Amino acid sequence: MLIVHLQRIVFSFDTFNNEKINTKFEFPNILDLNKNSFKETMKKEGKTKEDFSDNKELQDLFDIEDDSYIYRLVGVNIHTGTADHGHYYSLINTKRGSDEPDPVEKEDAWLGTHKDTWRKYDDESVSFFSFKDVATDAFGGDQTSVTKTEVENFLNDQNAAWGKSAYMLFYECKKKKPIRQVKVVKTETEDENVTKQDSAET
Repeated sequence: MLIVHLQRIVFSFDTFNNEKINTKFEFPNILDLNKNSFKETMKKEGKTKEDFSDNKELQDLFDIEDDSYIYRLVGVNIHTGTADHGHYYSLINTKRGSDEPDPVEKEDAWLGTHKDTWRKYDDESVSFFSFKDVATDAFGGDQTSVTKTEVENFLNDQNAAWGKSAYMLFYECKKKKPIRQVKVVKTETEDENVTKQDSAET
């Protein structure tokens, strides 16, 4: 998982208060970070794996598959309100786990996260969410969807900068890593618990 914090709430040294950043910010459904990888950066500089023969860690970075740098959007945490008064809810792709398309055999389906079933989780309320509305809920920069009366009732502060936008983004990697299972076992000669780690493929 890759979790991106958009830092919509910051401390202003001009006002010495927390402030909400409401400017528009778009984010992609598919995030391809290959061009930012160590391997690609070294290729641009004309360096190869052999140039790092004295550093195994850097050599190993050349062996990471390209799919390990491709992510799809599976969740968005939304913040509404000001820096001091607000509310959070989440938009989640629920086609996960055993229902998730195989990223190799059904690559187009895996990349089509915007076509999957999404739901809005808002406290005790869970409802279907149409992904085409993600720009309205998550990109920010637009306050026309909420009336002045609703804002005033919600905030009780007409001077505060109100906004609705994505606060955190959740991306899932195309190339999954093995899951480590941690087991606690007791030794025969000691009363202390020791931890044994095994690996199992997902």
